[in-house]
Amino acid sequence: MISYILFDLDNTLYPESSMLGAELSRRINKYAADFIGVSEEEALRLRESEKKQYGTTMRWLVQRYGLSDLHHYIEAVHPVNVGDFISKDGELRVFLDSLPVPRSILTNSPASHARRVLRHLEIEDCFEHVFDLNYSSFRGKPHRETYEMVLEEIGRAAAEVMFVDDVPTYLQGYREIGGVAVLVDEFGNKQISDPSIR
Repeated sequence: MISYILFDLDNTLYPESSMLGAELSRRINKYAADFIGVSEEEALRLRESEKKQYGTTMRWLVQRYGLSDLHHYIEAVHPVNVGDFISKDGELRVFLDSLPVPRSILTNSPASHARRVLRHLEIEDCFEHVFDLNYSSFRGKPHRETYEMVLEEIGRAAAEVMFVDDVPTYLQGYREIGGVAVLVDEFGNKQISDPSIR
């Protein structure tokens, strides 16, 4: 029985069509291209080919290319003006308040970005915790250790916790430890190999 829900943040609690997620991706790709000295097209190709192994672009840059100033990276890729991209949605608040179980955020973004988005959407108090990249020592999703740390913190077994995200590989990683996974796919075009993930 589900007794807790973990929500991803970006492109999950607000629509992918808002383009905030696209702006994050654009900034991440530009930072990677500049840092390793390749074109943005080549940076995107490299990121996509190695995404599964590292989970996040930041971890990839740290382990493969020696990125050490993580705070500079984080500030560079997360826009402060989130209100320029996402609109407030009163129905989201009503939906979250209607859920009969507690919930938290699990994001590969930093807490500063998560809290900016949650405050703008006026739903910050709907969540018990914000589990961000710092919490997981910059490992993030889809690493098993990240999920296990969060489950221990909230005092639940994986089978009791529903995880809602827009990235299929993150959901698959969670399902592999026995969790319940739900895909958010606004445009209906995200590929997932496990049909039990809805």
